[in-house]
Amino acid sequence: NDDVEYLLTKDNLPFEPNWKLPKKLRDELKDDSITWLVYINPPFATAQVGGAKGESKKGVSKTKVEVLMDNENVGHVKRELFAQFMFRLT
Repeated sequence: NDDVEYLLTKDNLPFEPNWKLPKKLRDELKDDSITWLVYINPPFATAQVGGAKGESKKGVSKTKVEVLMDNENVGHVKRELFAQFMFRLT
């Protein structure tokens, strides 16, 4: 969001009507007693055929995490790197 930078300013400009972030979220972001955990996923990639040309990224999902997911019978979602990322967090 393009108004996040204002959270770090002393005066918290622009004035209230111009904010795009909800007030509750702004207040919580400023609250030092709250610990924030931000998940940043890897770039999107999947081993299945996709795109306009039908090309695939063969082998992109062949990771140790995919093997673990396969052991849990999660299905085709194991091919998604984002799903592998989230699986590692659980």
